[in-house]
This record gives sequence, C-alpha cells and structure tokens, in this order.
Amino acid sequence: MLIAGVDDTAYEVVKTLHILLAIVGFGTVMLAGIYGKAAGTRLGPVGRGIAETNAKANKVAEYCIYLVPLLGFALIGMSDKAYTFKQTWVTVSIGLYVLALVGSLVVLQPAEKRFVALSCDPANQAECDALGKRLAAVGGILNLIMIVILFLMVAKPGLAG
Repeated sequence: MLIAGVDDTAYEVVKTLHILLAIVGFGTVMLAGIYGKAAGTRLGPVGRGIAETNAKANKVAEYCIYLVPLLGFALIGMSDKAYTFKQTWVTVSIGLYVLALVGSLVVLQPAEKRFVALSCDPANQAECDALGKRLAAVGGILNLIMIVILFLMVAKPGLAG
C-alpha cells in the first residue's frame, strides 16, 4: 500500500491526473449526444463522418474512464487512511461507476456501433431514429449517474465512516 498523505506532492499529482482523466473521459461522453443528434440529422457521408468521429473520441474517452477508478484507488491507498473503502461516498461511487460501465458496455456502445454502421442514410432512417432515442435515454441516465458521482466526490458524505 502506498502511504503519502493528502497534503503530499505525490498525492496531489495523482489527484490532478485523476481529475484530468475524469474531465477528458466523462466530459467527452457527456457531449456525445450532441454529435449523435448532428449525425442523425445529416444523411449519408456527412452523418457517417460525424458518427465515426464521435465514436473515435468516445474510444479515447473510454480509456480515460477506465483509468479514473484506478487512480482513485491509488488516492485511497496514498491517503494515510484519511479515506477508506468503508466510507459511504467511496462505496456508493464505486457501485455507480460499475453500474454506468455495464450500461455503457451492454447498451450504449453496441447501439453506437450500429448507428455508425447504418451511416444514417435514408433507407435506414427509422432504425437510426430508434437508435438515437435509445442512445439519448441511456446517455441521459449515464450523465445523471456521473453527476451523482461528482457530487459524492466533492461532498464526501459518510467521510467519518
């Protein structure tokens, strides 16, 4: 276990990286709906280009999102027991992260791949519309989960736990 303390430089560097990865990863995904809507309203190559670019950005975001909890775990280990896995804000955040990750892997990513494959050409417009609605609904739920996790990280309820 790494022991540093919440005021040490090493801790602050890891915390900065943790926050940066969260901004890049979750921020990119939170804006994906805007690009999805744009892709769905532009038929043919333009819509496909927007959808493909969005998918590439989301792939980069995905790797950042995978690193966020790893650095969070490192921060807990480096905190000299100021933070523990028994604290409410930590356990609830981990649970919500896992729930959001499963939702993304099982629903969001397959729908996004299908959306790109369809190119949103006129012959596929009905399916693109249905996929767009699914992506919007799941994306909205995942965004809400992210906001709750952000609140937990800032407010740290159960810190004394």
